[in-house]
Amino acid sequence: MIARFHYNIPRHHGKYGTAVSVFNNREEMRNCEQPVAYYKTYKHQTPDEERVCDGDRQIEDLKAKVLKNFPNVEFINL
Repeated sequence: MIARFHYNIPRHHGKYGTAVSVFNNREEMRNCEQPVAYYKTYKHQTPDEERVCDGDRQIEDLKAKVLKNFPNVEFINL
């Protein structure tokens, strides 16, 4: 199983998040097939006007979600 991260997923009002797609193998990922699972988070926004997110905390949250459901996954694009 392969997990690929996507960064700066837009939401609204300047909020951005991080997402991860889980595929069965690299070939499915390269052929743009439907992922087995898709998780995203917009948590950990800073309250200032810049709306900077803590990307490291977002990645850790997503890793925990993926590993809970798919313990044998390989992460790429970290």
